[in-house]
Amino acid sequence: KNKDTALLILPNTMYSTNNVSFERNGNNIVGKLFKTNVENKKGKTLIFLGPVGFVKEQAPLSYATRFAVIGYNTLIFDASFHGSSEGTPRRYESGKEKKLDVIAAIEFIEQREDLNEDIVLVGICQGVNWIIDAALESNDKISGVALISGHYLCEEVINKYYPGDDLNARIERGDNARQRFENDPNDVVYMNIVSLEDKTCLLPARPVFDWYNVWENKAPYLNYKGNWENRLTQMSESELLRHTVDKSLCHLTSPVIMIHSTGKFGASGPEIPPKLFDTIPSNNKKYVPVPDCFQFQFYDDSLVIDNVVSHVDRFFSSSSQDNNEN
Repeated sequence: KNKDTALLILPNTMYSTNNVSFERNGNNIVGKLFKTNVENKKGKTLIFLGPVGFVKEQAPLSYATRFAVIGYNTLIFDASFHGSSEGTPRRYESGKEKKLDVIAAIEFIEQREDLNEDIVLVGICQGVNWIIDAALESNDKISGVALISGHYLCEEVINKYYPGDDLNARIERGDNARQRFENDPNDVVYMNIVSLEDKTCLLPARPVFDWYNVWENKAPYLNYKGNWENRLTQMSESELLRHTVDKSLCHLTSPVIMIHSTGKFGASGPEIPPKLFDTIPSNNKKYVPVPDCFQFQFYDDSLVIDNVVSHVDRFFSSSSQDNNEN
């Protein structure tokens, strides 16, 4: 008999996995809570938001389990309108709604007696924008912010993605779709997130298509990958393209670590994130350049993610030590 098969049914000794849910605006938000079982607990709970249109099984999961292994409690969830969470119209991508989801997640953590109320917000790619906004509204409830390979929605970045007439056309299409929805809530116009043929999709670059397209496979043996769909409401785009994260960052006073690639294939390029970082007024902040990484390596490259986790852990561990000494 092969006794090694018994290992497959043993519980995870590093952390426990808990299916959880909490309510916001009448909608059930579905997530996973990873409670650390290690002896050296960090005394913090981390809440994650991922890239545009994400589901929790993508980048957030890759980070949440790693942090749980080293002593953090971690919460990931499908945002309202996405994945397993409730909300209509489906696949409505809204920074305002995601910010409110994060605030609801903070309240959920605070209400649980089994969790530490020392909360850190973690944004990945476009999720950094809504994490920043949530931090500004919850400054007295959180102990810090981690911004990982951010797609910072500000005029300079947006113009790099959609120059000139393309940007104007996208905003117009989004506004028209919103008007149709406001006139008739059943009239929901959708757009592709990625496509090789449709250049009006949200992210038309070939490398982006290659990474995301595999998540569209709905074969039953891939159910563990979650319910990602290659679509967003068209009205989402004009809302996203009007966002100005630079006007929020200049008010961020929480401890913050920003991690970004020095290569040209990071979501916001190599020059803009350090300039944005310089505008942050926090007295406790750190910028970590990661040499020449492609954006998607921050989503699923184990070596890159392990490096990021180490930097974030070191930053918040030292911040806690400084606070204790003071």
